[in-house]
Amino acid sequence: MLRHEEDASAMPPEHKLADEVIAAFEEWIRLGAPDSRQETGTTTKEQRLEAGQRHWSFQPPQPFESPAVQQADWPRGAIDHFVLARMESNGVKPVPDANRRTLVRRVYFDLVGLPPSPQQVEPFVANDSPDALPNLIDQLLDSPQFGERWGRHWLDVVRYAESSGMEFNFTYPHAWPYRNYVIDALNQDKPYDVFLREQIAGDLMPAAENESPAAIEARRIAPSMLAFGPKRHNSSGTESRWISSMTRSTPSFAPRWR
Repeated sequence: MLRHEEDASAMPPEHKLADEVIAAFEEWIRLGAPDSRQETGTTTKEQRLEAGQRHWSFQPPQPFESPAVQQADWPRGAIDHFVLARMESNGVKPVPDANRRTLVRRVYFDLVGLPPSPQQVEPFVANDSPDALPNLIDQLLDSPQFGERWGRHWLDVVRYAESSGMEFNFTYPHAWPYRNYVIDALNQDKPYDVFLREQIAGDLMPAAENESPAAIEARRIAPSMLAFGPKRHNSSGTESRWISSMTRSTPSFAPRWR
């Protein structure tokens, strides 16, 4: 505005300030717009930085003693002590352990979202080995249905949709490869930080040595999350300022994935 550039309302409107005055404003803003009327104290920018650094996520973790509980034979680990302490403070008692038939159904619903068949229930009920439950959990975690079940939660977070909704409801016929990318990432136990970086700028990340073509293709598909989902299409003349990886990648991956 001070520079009287074309895309901003000129200030002051009558005449442009001298170049040295504009330069002084630029330096003042760069310093955090300090109030020169105060002889001491931090700037607003410094205050915001200090407040942000006090956020819990920047604090080093501190050890906590497990709280004392009345039903001392119930907890099987440190976390159980915290859970039970809160339950007892609210006058709630733990329910008895589920029987094996109920337990196997709960595990299936939780990990893959589907009930087990009788042929899957009976062997578990008859198996009294202490490794029966861990082995069943590992088996379900290794199944493709695990990614399909839990990938839905991430798709909800990023508002995945195969049409735009709103006024015109444009369809996105090539949105499904991103859905498959999320499912595969969970089934591959992809590290969370890698999972996030790939969706933000996977098409800009350099390929690692001996990286498979499938991994490179998946990283190019990941940022397509930016291009679909419910959104309004009336930009009011504002030019889009991000490049859709989906637009860049669709011609290459669509035929192969089909």
